[in-house]
Amino acid sequence: MRNSSQSSLKLIINEVPSHQHIAKCQYSTVLNSHKSLYRSCYLYTAAKCISPVSLMSTNIDNSQYHIVVTNPSQSSTNSGNLSNSEQFSDISNSVIGSSSSTITTEVSNASTDLSDIAVTISNNLQNAPLFVEPPLSSLDLAHWTPPGLVQMLLEYLHVSWSMPWWGAIVASTLVARILLLPVLIKTQRNTITFSNYMPGLQYLQAKFGEARKAGNSMEASRYAVEISEYMKKHNLSPFKTALLPLMQAPVFLSFFLGLRAMAKAPVESMQWGGLGWTIDLTVPDPYYILPILSCSTLYVVLKIGAESGVKLENMKLSRYVLQALPIVALPFCIHFPSAVLYYWVTTNFCTLAIVSVLKIKPIRKFLNLPTQKPVDSKYVLPKKGFVGGIKEAIEDQKVLGAISDRRRMDEMRFQKAGTGPVPRTYSYDPTKARPANAAATASQHSVSAQERKT
Repeated sequence: MRNSSQSSLKLIINEVPSHQHIAKCQYSTVLNSHKSLYRSCYLYTAAKCISPVSLMSTNIDNSQYHIVVTNPSQSSTNSGNLSNSEQFSDISNSVIGSSSSTITTEVSNASTDLSDIAVTISNNLQNAPLFVEPPLSSLDLAHWTPPGLVQMLLEYLHVSWSMPWWGAIVASTLVARILLLPVLIKTQRNTITFSNYMPGLQYLQAKFGEARKAGNSMEASRYAVEISEYMKKHNLSPFKTALLPLMQAPVFLSFFLGLRAMAKAPVESMQWGGLGWTIDLTVPDPYYILPILSCSTLYVVLKIGAESGVKLENMKLSRYVLQALPIVALPFCIHFPSAVLYYWVTTNFCTLAIVSVLKIKPIRKFLNLPTQKPVDSKYVLPKKGFVGGIKEAIEDQKVLGAISDRRRMDEMRFQKAGTGPVPRTYSYDPTKARPANAAATASQHSVSAQERKT
């Protein structure tokens, strides 16, 4: 690696304790001596702080790092003034140094200026202070709360397993989805069973609604009893169907709040812990790729969930709300940190993969998942479009409101009749004799008296 315009500087690092940092502004990151691949990447980041460095390589066997210093007169040299002493003073904050590290330099066949540069770099490397990344608890994170537990898991994967932050987010998401897998299977079983008997239930509910619209309380009560008996007979429970969303909501909120707090702190190493175009996980995606991908996969998740259990087309207005949810969420997603969107995209893809696997017949048989039955023709309800569904829902609300008002007025009249004065329903007081009948009453009394004498 040496020629007339280059000088080789060899760094031999015998042992570097894990959880160390290259301290240079946003280039600070974790360095683990047991992961040569990551060491190469992290040292390359440090090389960007040294203007004359144009190449860095790693020897996996003996952990030797080679930095090639290029002549400033060559076009391959990075931009910067090599004679600026402030650049070299920053090197002490850029590259790791510790008492357990032995650093040697070999400079040969180079010009006098390049030799001076290599000597300066070597001296600064030897005097570089050790910088240890502070734990999340020092940033007022990782408390014993659900978001704090998520942060502890992420920190453990990042430090103990030497994972980059994006890898820790993906791995923790997979762990959460695996732990929720039994709940997902049970929910799939309940939703399919509920879906098979949903047409009959909806038929009874339609009859109940018609009776209420007509004001026939007796008929409505009869259908209400039939609905209750139908649900008990087939062991139907809407709560069981909503079990997975109810259990997944705290997990989602914990990841969301935990990752957002880490990005807001911010955790310094997350600023280059991303992947591809989203290196900085503490800021939103500048190209809006992750927000669009998150909302698109959310829409597909809702559709596939409908096909495997919950029938959105039978939910009238609710299905339009659910289908519009990704569109409504997009303006908010573009402001979320990339770390949050990494979790959201990963969990959506995990859901798609799990639902796709659960559609395989041998797996369904092994897990005792029921099959979806065709709808009986007598239970098929007429389908309405978007506008028709909204109009029907509005009309139903108007009718139900009128019935409720009429029932409330009846209750008020009944209460008034029981506590107020007796309403007058006659033209005279029945407890008193009328003047027109007084003579007739007197004659009747006299006749009765004469009959008793005789």
